[in-house]
Amino acid sequence: MKIFARFLASCFLLLPATLAADTHDSEGYGSRPKIGVEAGLTLGALSAPNGVSASPSGGFTAGIVLDKPLVFFLSLRPEVLFVQKNTSLIGNDGSSAKLKYNALQIPLFAKLATNQFISPYLLIGPVIMLNLSSQKEVQIAGAASATTVNTFEAGAAIGAGLEIGPLFTNLRYLWALSNSNQSATDLRAQSLDILAGVRF
Repeated sequence: MKIFARFLASCFLLLPATLAADTHDSEGYGSRPKIGVEAGLTLGALSAPNGVSASPSGGFTAGIVLDKPLVFFLSLRPEVLFVQKNTSLIGNDGSSAKLKYNALQIPLFAKLATNQFISPYLLIGPVIMLNLSSQKEVQIAGAASATTVNTFEAGAAIGAGLEIGPLFTNLRYLWALSNSNQSATDLRAQSLDILAGVRF
């Protein structure tokens, strides 16, 4: 976990210098960053303890993306996303709970692409998650209660997508490397996100 935290800090410290650099390949592929917007659906779940199963529930996600070419096939792609997270938990005894909270996700992706007009691409990188809700709303048998969550979480994500000119879409899987719950119960966020957007 310490190694991952150091890697994450290094990536964000190097980001301003990377964005200021001007890189061109032999075919004239420019380094001008492109800004875009994206939105889509997130299917969120939690890694649950023994005796409890987690069922993913749909939520909304939207945000901005910066695409900074480094070399012909490699780009740096930081994003800032607002995410609505919903998860259902079902115990072996028949009890159930629904969790709902909002978060800000900041992925720092390395993007591998062919950079043609129609271009498939891969995404991989660390993710910072900032919980905007100090508590997760919990409903058990129709009665509302709350559980306190950690403000900061660290995770990682991997995905794949397709670009057609300025339009793009992608599918990514995210998993948290830290506990989102301040109690002793270890609950770690997971999500499958489907997004589409446009670059300017």
